[in-house]
Amino acid sequence: MAKVNIDIGKGRLLVNKNKDFEFSFKIDKPITEDSDTWYKEYIYSEKESTGNGDGSFINFNFDDYIRVDSFDEDIDDEEKDIDKLRVNGLVKLGYKYKVDFINTDGSVLQTIKDYQDKFTYIDVNETITIPINLITTSVNSYKVKVAVITENKKEFSKEKEVILYNEKPTIIATIDAGKLHYEIDDSEGDLIKYQIKLNGRIIYPIDGEYTAFQKPLSNNLLIKSTDMIVNKLNTIIINVQDNWGETNQFIYTFMGEYTGLLFIDDKNKYYSNNIGDILKKLDFGKILAGTRSDMKYVYIYNNCGQDIKDLSVCINKNNFPKELTIHYGFNLENIMDDNEQLHKELLKDKEKIKLYLQVELGLEFEYSDFTFEIDTQATPVNE
Repeated sequence: MAKVNIDIGKGRLLVNKNKDFEFSFKIDKPITEDSDTWYKEYIYSEKESTGNGDGSFINFNFDDYIRVDSFDEDIDDEEKDIDKLRVNGLVKLGYKYKVDFINTDGSVLQTIKDYQDKFTYIDVNETITIPINLITTSVNSYKVKVAVITENKKEFSKEKEVILYNEKPTIIATIDAGKLHYEIDDSEGDLIKYQIKLNGRIIYPIDGEYTAFQKPLSNNLLIKSTDMIVNKLNTIIINVQDNWGETNQFIYTFMGEYTGLLFIDDKNKYYSNNIGDILKKLDFGKILAGTRSDMKYVYIYNNCGQDIKDLSVCINKNNFPKELTIHYGFNLENIMDDNEQLHKELLKDKEKIKLYLQVELGLEFEYSDFTFEIDTQATPVNE
């Protein structure tokens, strides 16, 4: 059986974006064996007059053969003329070849060079250019296929894997006081799309699996306390994919917490959260009408994610019971009643300050149980 050596080089072909790439290959003319002996037919020309009478001719060349074994003439039964000459022997085989670019699913994406009209009988050493726009992903590999068909219809082929060089997008993220800050970059300037998951649930984008493709970016996302598990570990996962299909993932675990200005006790337990829910009440004990309670205190905890100043505290008088007075202040020497208290000094992020509280009941106070609210606000230092 004839053999055809196709040399496409070793290894894989690594190509770069936005640049057509070259593919080189070499095909050696077929090597024949005894089993490749076959008949080749030659058709006689129309009869022509010669000095020796009429005669027909064929275009036969011994150089086309390695070995000639026999000649057989094919006679036309009606005309009783010889119209074909069949030569049996070991012929020098010709061949044709083509180059296909194979898609990731195995189908032919484009024929780069098609079969020739005529057979060739010499070695081929060729370099062809393949358009880079045929490649749309770096995740799966493509192939270049060189196919050969010989004159006696034997087929041979070889394939070379083609991979697009592509750097993964990079992700950096931190979370503080419920604010997720993330930076997504791509060293090659590829477009990216991404999603953010909290404890397995997509929280961004809110209207689909992924964002649209866009340029690399830096952004902030406020994570609501209602979305996280407070006082337990939470997991943020950022999944990113560039427009060539390359993916990357960033995983970040953090302790769930309420954010903003919060009231806490000595054990850092919350009295309320940042969405207005009362989680725990400050118990002043039993208070007789016309008397004051013992002095109590809570901590105001700065979990705003930044330093603050001008911390203002005042009692909310909406639905406030009659005959009730609240004395409060930031130190025991400056306890006021029903007036706004202002702490002008810097309160750093994650620091807390004591707020002292004392309840005074009038002689005609009628309630056995009551609730009051304290409003707080502050100015960020960077404003």
